[in-house]
Amino acid sequence: LYVGNSYVFTNDVPASHRVLAASLPAMPVRVEAVAFGGYTLAQHAMDARTDGTMLSRALRENPVDARAYDAVILQEQSQIGGFPEGQAARVASLEASVSLARLATGNGSAIVLYETWGRARGDGMNPDLYPDFATMQDRLDEGYRGMEARLRAEGARVRLAPVGAAFRRVHAAASEGGADPLADGSAFLALYEGDGSHPSAQGAYLAACVLVGTITGASPLGYPDGPRVSPTDAERLRAVAAATLDDPAWQPDP
Repeated sequence: LYVGNSYVFTNDVPASHRVLAASLPAMPVRVEAVAFGGYTLAQHAMDARTDGTMLSRALRENPVDARAYDAVILQEQSQIGGFPEGQAARVASLEASVSLARLATGNGSAIVLYETWGRARGDGMNPDLYPDFATMQDRLDEGYRGMEARLRAEGARVRLAPVGAAFRRVHAAASEGGADPLADGSAFLALYEGDGSHPSAQGAYLAACVLVGTITGASPLGYPDGPRVSPTDAERLRAVAAATLDDPAWQPDP
């Protein structure tokens, strides 16, 4: 079950997830999403406690077997995830993640944190905090790690899906090769829609590769091609996802 916003439904990350998961041996596939544009985890947590909402039905009101997701995937609004500790929206985000995790854990679900990516050119609404992609990604890495630690301390089974780290790997490959990641036609910009924020078809496929790999433990190298991504690009993105998941920095704690 995906719980998030437009970083879930733009170019339909869950659709790519279904294709990839369906290719795995003996893997039953039911992928659902509750995602609204601009939604925060605090808004989702409120909905989850409000009878009759989509999320309340998914996590509280439906029959027990219909609530039995292997994983509930939490995706915070793209700016809040990297806000400093103590900032009001950040505090609300962490409290909401705990509330949602308790509901999901009560249904026997693991929690997967969908770590988002920095905006390609930073965030013009928060230029001091997020002046460029790399700085924004650093803060998102730190923020999602903090959320992971908080949920683990609460007793949740939680994994961090380092989607933003996979975007960083594409950015770094361009920089280390002497190219400008922000040049027209770059592999890095190809991960984004024209707004430099939402995922393109390539970005959504890369996100799904990381998320499915995190949940199942199956190497992305063996996944099939995804919707609206060329075979050449899909192969390259699978390699990026696999390298990210193999990076010791993102290995789960024993």
